[in-house]
Amino acid sequence: MTVARRNDWLDLCRALAILLVLLSHGRFFLRAAMPWAEYLRFGGFMGVELFFALSGFLIGGILIRLSRGGGTHWLSGFYARRWFRTLPNYYLFLLVNVLLVLFGVYSAELKVVWKYLFFIQNLFGPHPLFFSEAWSLALEEVFYLLFPLLFLLLGRVLGLRPARSILVVAVTVIVVSLVARLLVANSIEMWDTGLRKVVFLRFDTLMFGVLLAWMVDRHPRWLRNPGLATGMTMIFVACVIYYVSATDAELNESFFAKTLYLSLVPVGCAGLLLIGIERRLPGWLATASGFLARISYSVYLVNIPVMLILIHLFGCCEGSRLGALGMWLAFMVLTLTISHGVYEAYEKRFNALRDRHFPATVSGVRATVRTGHA
Repeated sequence: MTVARRNDWLDLCRALAILLVLLSHGRFFLRAAMPWAEYLRFGGFMGVELFFALSGFLIGGILIRLSRGGGTHWLSGFYARRWFRTLPNYYLFLLVNVLLVLFGVYSAELKVVWKYLFFIQNLFGPHPLFFSEAWSLALEEVFYLLFPLLFLLLGRVLGLRPARSILVVAVTVIVVSLVARLLVANSIEMWDTGLRKVVFLRFDTLMFGVLLAWMVDRHPRWLRNPGLATGMTMIFVACVIYYVSATDAELNESFFAKTLYLSLVPVGCAGLLLIGIERRLPGWLATASGFLARISYSVYLVNIPVMLILIHLFGCCEGSRLGALGMWLAFMVLTLTISHGVYEAYEKRFNALRDRHFPATVSGVRATVRTGHA
């Protein structure tokens, strides 16, 4: 398969993920006048899970390529590129959220802000109300930090080659994450805040993406079996149906939702990545999805502040269908417009600095896979 074709499909998946998140958050403006909009809540869950699968797939592929030459000389460059990619936007919107609280746009405790500087706010317990979307970013940053160290350490201790070491770490983390959830599930009352958003219970959601990257690199012929991709994608569809059909109370009571379900969702998301990875997209679709993919990280950080400010200024337009649609449209347009501005004026500059000082090379050859949100 060509790298360009693969990138186009991954961009489409990233665009789909951020649109799902926007639809889920935007339902807040619609549901009072259009109760059916509450079904859109699945988008926040599945969109973030799809982002996790993408991150695992892309980072897994990067680490496989970087580590082929052996040694650890590439590690500092990997960390530098990750942090240049993710931290500037993150800390900018950490500041934005502090200002929103100080100006009374929403209420939250600021005494926990120091934890956000080190991504430890939800390591072992529920995420605070402040900067709520940061729960997923904490999971990704801890993954970026620990995963390379784990597979390098395992390779050195057991004498494994990098690709085999990555496989062993990924499988081990998947099993350990499920076992950890099995052990604590009955003591957790809130499925979402008490389990789904706790870092050390969710590493497997990224590791299924890593496994897919390992398969693409080591056994690409396995992936040409259409039944595999179709079956995994059907798991995605089934997971969506289950989530939409269950109430929050039912999810809180379900042992399955707290345990195996959170392992099946990333399998389905990996299937969604796989099913079209060799497909050629129409030019207009590749262009549109490429635009959304580029600004997706900014959109993820911008959309909730925009929503909170609109609610603070105008309320929720309860009972008015036209008003609800107007607020929803304002939310969507403002989020995409501001996100594009943040990307062009701020995020892209740090990406350029990253590429200038820490070029994406593998044994002297520039890596061609775009990392995007990952």
